[in-house]
Amino acid sequence: YYAVYPYSAFRYFSPTEPSVAVMNLPTLQKAVKNEVPRERRLSIGHASDNDRRMTFNEKVSYLKFTIGPGSGNIRSISLVSDSSPLSGDFSVLCDGGYDTYPMPGSAYNVCLASSGNYLEEGDYYVAFRYVNSLSLDIAFEDEDGRIALKSTSLSSYEPGQIVDMGTV
Repeated sequence: YYAVYPYSAFRYFSPTEPSVAVMNLPTLQKAVKNEVPRERRLSIGHASDNDRRMTFNEKVSYLKFTIGPGSGNIRSISLVSDSSPLSGDFSVLCDGGYDTYPMPGSAYNVCLASSGNYLEEGDYYVAFRYVNSLSLDIAFEDEDGRIALKSTSLSSYEPGQIVDMGTV
């Protein structure tokens, strides 16, 4: 037994093979202060014949960035991976596993961009595909187009978890 949230992600049903949902994570995400982009989430619930308790597995994770008073005027934050697609379309088997499979057009980056001139003070979240272990380059672009880079590795986080990257 399984359930797909949101149901609109459910694409293919088969009684003999794993059914499929499709998750879309845009490469360019709009920055909304103090708001986790929950409309980007995908959860697959799974239960067996022997145990009918539904356990949901999240397929999306989030990085949280705090823009503080000394951060300057940040225009965008970009995540780049050299090993795993982070955005685009991903197929997900509804069999209770954690894996998502990149579809054509998936990208190795995702960008959180301000809808105004720059990101105001506050917390901002970037949604990306959960991967068991991930190395990222994070690029912060200021109002003058200058870019600061930070490299990080994520290995002990769970799907659906918000990973706090601290103050920019």
